[in-house]
This record gives sequence, C-alpha cells and structure tokens, in this order.
Amino acid sequence: MRIRRLTAVICTAAVLLSGCTSLSLNGHDILAPPKAAGSRAELQKIIEKDSGGKYTLISPAAGDNKSSVINHDFDNDGNEETVALYTAADGTARVLAATEKGSSYSLIGSSQLSSANVSAVAFANVDADETDELIISCDTGSQAATLSVFFMNEDMTKIDAAKGFSAFITGDLDKDNAADITVFIPASAKATAKAAMLSYADGGFTEKASCEADPAVEAYAHLSYGDISGGQYGIAADGVNENGEYSTQLIYFDSATKSLINPLFIYSGYDKTMRTSKIFATATDSDGIIKIPFCEPMRHTKDEDITKVCTAVQWNRYDPAQLTAVPASEAVLCDTMGFMLTLRHSKLDDLTARCDGKASMTLYSVKDDEKSVLGKALLTINYSDKGEFDSGSDFVLYESGTGVYTCELSGDSEYSFEDVKNSFKPTNVE
Repeated sequence: MRIRRLTAVICTAAVLLSGCTSLSLNGHDILAPPKAAGSRAELQKIIEKDSGGKYTLISPAAGDNKSSVINHDFDNDGNEETVALYTAADGTARVLAATEKGSSYSLIGSSQLSSANVSAVAFANVDADETDELIISCDTGSQAATLSVFFMNEDMTKIDAAKGFSAFITGDLDKDNAADITVFIPASAKATAKAAMLSYADGGFTEKASCEADPAVEAYAHLSYGDISGGQYGIAADGVNENGEYSTQLIYFDSATKSLINPLFIYSGYDKTMRTSKIFATATDSDGIIKIPFCEPMRHTKDEDITKVCTAVQWNRYDPAQLTAVPASEAVLCDTMGFMLTLRHSKLDDLTARCDGKASMTLYSVKDDEKSVLGKALLTINYSDKGEFDSGSDFVLYESGTGVYTCELSGDSEYSFEDVKNSFKPTNVE
C-alpha cells in the first residue's frame, strides 16, 4: 500500500458525458447587448427578471459544456431545454432552466449556486427515472468545492451531493440503471485520499462505497467512464503529480463484495503507468474496451540525445483474474510533433524512432551495435505549416487547423502509405 504526501491541490475537473450540446454561439453573443431577437429575446427577459434586471453570464472552466447557455434534452422527448448560468444584480451566482414552447420560453425553475466559480456542468440520470439531472461543480479542487444536483420536474430542486473534492465523473458502476457520481477527495491530516461512489436514494446522496486513491495526484487531467474488461464498467482516472508525471488509476465496483476497487494502485502495476507523456487511457480498438498506456523511451544508445528519442507505448487491458494490466497493442509516440503510430504488424523491439524538432520524425529498424541501434530508415513523417505546404502532395496523413502531416516511405520499406495513414493518430487535439 502506498502512502504519499499531498503537497498542494490544483483546481481541476473532468467529465465524460454524452447527449448534451452547447449552443453554436457563446452566451455573451446571444444574450448581451444588442438585444436578442425572437425566442432568444424571451429567454433574455426571463433571465433579466430572475436576476433583478442586471446580470453577467458565467462560462464553466472545464468539461464538455463550457458555454454560459447550454441546450440539453432532459426528458428525452426530442425537444431541448435551455440552461443559463449568470451572476445576478445582487452579486449571487445563479442557474436557470427554461423550456421553449413555440416562439417563447417558459421558466422551469432557478436556483442559487454556491459560487460564481463554476468548474463544470454535466448531465446524468441519477435516480433511474426518465429525466436527466443537471450537475454543477463550483470551486473544484479547493476546500470550498461544492457539487450540486438539480432535479427538473415541474420545478427545479437542488441537492448538494459533495464538498471538498478535486474531480468528479458520472456513470452507472453498480448496474442499477442509475448513474452514480464518483468524487475524488484529496488527502487531509485526518484521512488518506480516496474515491467515493455516491448514489441517490430517499431524497439525498450517500456514499455507497469508497477506495483508497493516490495522494500524490495533485490534479485529475482526464476521467473516463466505460468498459474496462469485457462488460465490467469502471473509471480510468488519469492524474498528474507535482513533478508533472501522469498516471492512471482504474476504479470499479465489485458487486460480489459491494466494494469499490482500485486494483493497479493497491495491488500491482501502478508504477508502470507513470509517464511524462500527456496521453490518457482510452478505448484504442474496435472492441470499445479502455486501455491503459505504459510508456518508455524507444531503444537507444547511452550517449544519444534522449530528447530526440521517441516513446514506445504499450497499451494494456485490465485482467480482473490477475488484478493487473496485460499487453494489448503497441504504438510509437512522437510527443514533440504530437502524433502516434500504431503499426499493428510490427514489434516495438524491432523498431526505434527519432524526432528532429517539430518538423520531422523518422522510423528505423533496429540493429545490434554498441555505437548505434539505428538500422535502415523505414519511413519519415513531416509536418508543414499550411502556408508552406505543397497542396499537390499525394501523401497527406492528417490536416489540422494550422498544419499538415505527410509521409515519405523508403524505397524498400515494408509499409505502405495506407498502413501509415490508418495507423496515424494526432495527440495534440481534444
């Protein structure tokens, strides 16, 4: 069991949810002068009335819903309701929900928020009915952190579910058809860090189960809920420590023991998830199962410039029988240029790669030599700014908003352009 000292807390939140969309325009563009028109004018009137005439819109700091005005279909009837976040004339932070009926809006309800520092907005069905709930976190990562859940029926009802947490995520861990809320609580003088699974019942939230979490994690950079082992759903928690190193904890509910489990951290394999590369656990294959990255420099000699050596990534799936992670696939990661290659028919032991700044990466075969491990060059990935790119190239792998990745193959390369294109994945995009 690991006991590590938590030296600081950084405010962060991560949310993985679906079925909710922000408006195409920022809330300030819609609801600030000049006056909105049509049905938006009706929404603005409702906000003005609730706020006392003067208001300032609030945009969440993180998560999938960063707009101050958000559309979401709460009751799944095909018609979206609208949520607005704002500071009222008296300085209090508020949230309002309204439904559009024809050419006008009708107020569902409004409520005060614990703070104007809105960290994230999410939606989930926590009570197994036919209606989603609105979840808002404020001041995440501080002692003042508050997680509030708003129930939308004929009115808006608010229940505070948690305080003093560093991150949260929703997902049905115990398979009762209701989303649980899992919060990560940092270590304190009286208690170790933990992940707590909160379930709704009888008008409130209670801790159904909890497990020890890594106290060295200062912030959670990414949280994802999904299939972790062929039907076993859980949470992959990618955290970052004070040294800027990333790690992955895997958390799920064991129905047999009615307990929350963090097997890699408690039993074995957690140290192997430590990495400086900012890549996160993800479903890498068509099977939809979340995989965990183990990272290390590719083969190189002792006197080489390590900053030019690319990273070997071993993707691992969780094996519940062994309570550890086992290899699933491999990839070459070029952090500097922001991409990954998953060459399915190759073994990383037979390959190595070097990156020359942000413009070029070359993949080599490996040879056994004390002076150099670089064998023949197999392929080169180049990056060009859009203004410098020759648009006539037939070997474009990926085009971003600012530049283009292209591929050059050596004359006797064992790869085809299609092999490389199908293996290429940018890592510097959300």
